[in-house]
Amino acid sequence: MSTSASAQNVVRCSDVSLWSLFMQAGIVVKLVMLGLIAASVWTWAIVIDKYLAYGRARRQFDKFEQVFWSGQSLEELYRSLSERNNTGLAAIFVAVVRARPALLDTPWRTALAWAVITYFAMNWLVVPLRFHSPLPPKTLSIVTQAFAHLVLVAIPMTFIARRYLRARTF
Repeated sequence: MSTSASAQNVVRCSDVSLWSLFMQAGIVVKLVMLGLIAASVWTWAIVIDKYLAYGRARRQFDKFEQVFWSGQSLEELYRSLSERNNTGLAAIFVAVVRARPALLDTPWRTALAWAVITYFAMNWLVVPLRFHSPLPPKTLSIVTQAFAHLVLVAIPMTFIARRYLRARTF
C-alpha cells in the first residue's frame, strides 16, 4: 500500500461526523438509520398530537364544569347542550339525561346494560392498557367477573339512582 493511499485512508477514518459516518455505511445500515429517523418523526408527531388533544379535552372539561356548576338549572343546560354536537363530559351528561326515562321505567334492563358496558370497558380497554394483560380473558373469568359486577355494583347503583331520580324533577 502506498503512502498516498494510506494517508487517504487515515483522513477518511478520522472524519467522524454523522454525515460522513452515514455516507460510509452499507446500504442495510443506511436503510435502518432512515427507518429510525422516520419512526422518530412519526413518534414525535403522535406525541404532539396527543398533547394538543389532551389540552383541547382539558379546556372542554373546564368549560363544561364551569357551566355545570354555574347555578344554571340542569334542564336549561340539557336543552342548550342537546342542540349541538358535544364531546367529553358534555356528551356524557346529555346521554345520561336522555337515558333517564329508561332508567326509571326499566331498571333491570338498565342495570344489565350498564354492567355489560362497564365490564367490557374496564376489562377490554383499561386493564389491558394499564397492566399489559393478555386478551381475551378466560371464559370462566369473564362470566364470574361480569356476574359479580352485575350483582354487586350495577343493580344496587341502578336502584339507588332510580330512587334519587324519582325524587328529582328536571
